[in-house]
Amino acid sequence: MADHLHMSPATPQTGAPAPERRYALITSALLIWLVTSVLTAWFEFTIFWNLPLLLFTMNLSTFDQVLVVWSLWARILLVTSPAIAVIAFSHHRGSSRWLRCVGWVWHFFVLAWLVIDSGLQCVTGASFWHYVEKAMVTEDLSLGGDVTAITEGVQQALWITGVRIAMIFVVSHFAFRAVAASRFRHALKTMTRGTVACCVVVVAGIVGAREFVQQQPALEQLYGTIAFPAWLFHPDRIAQYGTAAFGKDCTEEFSDVAADLHRLTHTPAESAAATTLSALDRRQTLRTASLDHAGLLSGPQLSTHTQRPNIVVLLTESIRYDAFCEQHTPRLNRWKERGLVAEQHYTNSNCSEFGAFACMYSQFPLCYDETLDKQIPSAPCTQLKELGYQRQLIASCSVNFCRMNEFLGPLNFDRTSIHSPKGNPWHDNDNRTLSEIATVVQNADAPQFVFSILMATHYAYDYPPTYDLKPPACVPPLPQDPTNADVLRDRYWKALAFLDERLDQFLTQVADTNTIVAITGDHGESFLDDGFLCHGTRLSDIQSRTPLIIIGPGVPVQRLQHSTGHVDLLPTLLHLVSDEEVPVAHSHGKSLLTVSKNRSQLLTQAHTNYWEVLLVNEAGRLAVKVPRNSKHVSVMGFFDSNGRVDLNQQRDPDQIAVWKQRFKDVVAADPQQ
Repeated sequence: MADHLHMSPATPQTGAPAPERRYALITSALLIWLVTSVLTAWFEFTIFWNLPLLLFTMNLSTFDQVLVVWSLWARILLVTSPAIAVIAFSHHRGSSRWLRCVGWVWHFFVLAWLVIDSGLQCVTGASFWHYVEKAMVTEDLSLGGDVTAITEGVQQALWITGVRIAMIFVVSHFAFRAVAASRFRHALKTMTRGTVACCVVVVAGIVGAREFVQQQPALEQLYGTIAFPAWLFHPDRIAQYGTAAFGKDCTEEFSDVAADLHRLTHTPAESAAATTLSALDRRQTLRTASLDHAGLLSGPQLSTHTQRPNIVVLLTESIRYDAFCEQHTPRLNRWKERGLVAEQHYTNSNCSEFGAFACMYSQFPLCYDETLDKQIPSAPCTQLKELGYQRQLIASCSVNFCRMNEFLGPLNFDRTSIHSPKGNPWHDNDNRTLSEIATVVQNADAPQFVFSILMATHYAYDYPPTYDLKPPACVPPLPQDPTNADVLRDRYWKALAFLDERLDQFLTQVADTNTIVAITGDHGESFLDDGFLCHGTRLSDIQSRTPLIIIGPGVPVQRLQHSTGHVDLLPTLLHLVSDEEVPVAHSHGKSLLTVSKNRSQLLTQAHTNYWEVLLVNEAGRLAVKVPRNSKHVSVMGFFDSNGRVDLNQQRDPDQIAVWKQRFKDVVAADPQQ
């Protein structure tokens, strides 16, 4: 035995390590591979559990939660398996140290990419690849504005996980070198085989486990967001797209619809100045008439003694379409009687960045990325500047999220003011924001356009202690359940009560300042109404509808019962301050003062690899999937109001042409021209 141990290191001829040492090194490498992959998968899960996917709002079962982590782990094993195979082969042969070096560099590069990607999505809402692509564009090295959020995200992700992975690597490596010289070396071969078998089981087990998933949309959203997605983990919502809608695969029939939708994702590259001048040229024949009964100018030129009304848009976080009512907002409900109210108003999406974009640009969010990549200003905002407006962004939160800072900034505003000191409660931020807006319009010597974001009604729903009439409602622990939803709902109504009183004070302050105020939400909010909590998860009514109230001089007292959208907001406000409908280049909206019938609305939800697009018509809701890198669309089926495919709504194949035309009507380019 002693002779065997003495002779077992390397032979003089080959320099190969002893079998025990070889198995120790291979097993060490495999276990480092497994453990570091698990750690990275768990880090990703904790990120997606909160932001950006809010998996905790999806009411996932314990099995689904395990399957999410399992899927992330298996995906990492697959992506890094070539590297570990090279490392194991190099150890087995006892040579090519540089090959092992390349393998480990690749393994840790992939892990670092995943960690940074999920960390960035948590902090900024955009993936690492987005910033890599942006940095490669030589004419735009600023990365779209303030880069502190980006660098903080990278540092946080690498510090939290990178240090742990390094410690695991060092400890595991030296531990198994010690094992190689110990009396347990005879178990190393078995451990090596067991580790390989474990990897195979982890990867292969995903296929069978998918059949027991309870929340398929949650995993589909995960697949659409993660870096390095693998086809193995894609939980298709239905077996064959198109069959659920019309009883047959209709991909070919919808090819022209696909072309129209893909055209929307590519915004014309003309400059904002050209766009605006083109629109204003069409208005040169308009009269420079005097004020009407409300004091509004009807022409593009300002009188020397008068000025157009100020415009204030209050984009309020997470306002459900049923929020503004006598029960919850009695003060605001009385103000509704003085202006225009849209009863069937859609945000054209279910998340903040797209809701704000639809308001600002009067365009469907399908062109969000392309518009920001080309840094195209908002045509309605530019037209307001041409009409003499000073444009101000006054908000209660940072806009360094999902590229919002790229259009809520100097591109479209002459001045920005953010009330968001670190650690300050949102209700106090809202107080400061509304106070500044009131001061701006009260002291204005030129017409003001103010766009604002209010935050008190955002999760976890903030309000002053005086509104806690019952014992304080704490934010419930996770995961969520229906009981916790009740607690969240209670907090929401209290935050809304604060907002009701504060908006009443604000509207009273600006009532005599010749100011038009539009109050709406960036999206809705669900408390398990559609099976989910919060927003950004389904294109359901409760997440994609919100109130719209417009109050001020010249605003007709009217209740609109037909469907409207965020894309209609600025065309309506331009109409109000110009006394007639103003053409807006490339707009998908219309002035609500001239529309008196139902129109189809287009709702969009973004995923990394595709867009989910829902056409809402009084005859039904048809959803299609628009891949980002393909010219085709997949017809997903007819949805119910909760954002689920409803097989009971399947239509006859002869209805394909009808629904194709409805899509083409709503996505027609430049409907104003």
